[in-house]
Amino acid sequence: MVEIASALQDRPHITNIVEAVSQELTALPTDPILMFIIDSAPTEALYYLASQYGVLGWGGWRLATTEQQRRNLIKTAVKLQRTKGTPASIKNAIATLGYDSVTITTSIGIFFDGSYDHDGEITYNGGNWATFNVTINVANGVTIPDATLDQIKALINEYKNARSILNDLLVNELEA
Repeated sequence: MVEIASALQDRPHITNIVEAVSQELTALPTDPILMFIIDSAPTEALYYLASQYGVLGWGGWRLATTEQQRRNLIKTAVKLQRTKGTPASIKNAIATLGYDSVTITTSIGIFFDGSYDHDGEITYNGGNWATFNVTINVANGVTIPDATLDQIKALINEYKNARSILNDLLVNELEA
């Protein structure tokens, strides 16, 4: 039973209301509420939770291949949606796939240091203020298949802001 403030304990109608509400609340099933505890939710419910949180398709569901990756994606879905359109959302989305070390370089192609003549011999890879590169840092010897890289590009395009253009996705092997 719920405790009542001492000033209201001598009023029978308040006590009766609190008792009735307490009985109603204890009679409610808790299974629907427990569904939102992602770690203990049934595997069959993960698809529907991902749909509710807006991470189906290229929002991350297509790339999350294991049950644990899918649970992690759903757990970070609110954070992903809140930061969508920022570099942090791209890093968080890639981190749900297990690649925690990601570097984003913006304004590709506009860093002129004066060491070249601008006579048309050198091209700057089409970059401008709105372009960016994403570098995934992996351990030495780890490779990411081309098909997975294409899927990660689609994931990046889902979480980047509308004005930015992904110039390149790079994989950097770190020394041990």
